[in-house]
Amino acid sequence: MNMTNQRPDRPARQQVSLRKITTRTDVFQFRHFEVEPHHVDELAAVLDNGNVLDPLTLWLDPDTGELVVIDGHHRLAAYKQAGWKEKVRVVVWSSPGFVDTL
Repeated sequence: MNMTNQRPDRPARQQVSLRKITTRTDVFQFRHFEVEPHHVDELAAVLDNGNVLDPLTLWLDPDTGELVVIDGHHRLAAYKQAGWKEKVRVVVWSSPGFVDTL
């Protein structure tokens, strides 16, 4: 097996269920409010029209195994608001020291 493309500092593109995604807004959400409702409404309308959104950026916490949103809090809220049942596109960073570089 060729390991050159499987470096720990490269993200993995995947599709995951919404129920497997968590947030840590105290660490990864730098806005005053967690999400802006009008922006979530706009994104949910995109989903209601049969489209998908850009991938969420997640971090795989090596201590807990949780998939934590780094970028995409509004998109996650829109998928939930729209009642999305399918898996969503994500980019997962899994380097143990990744958070230390933020």
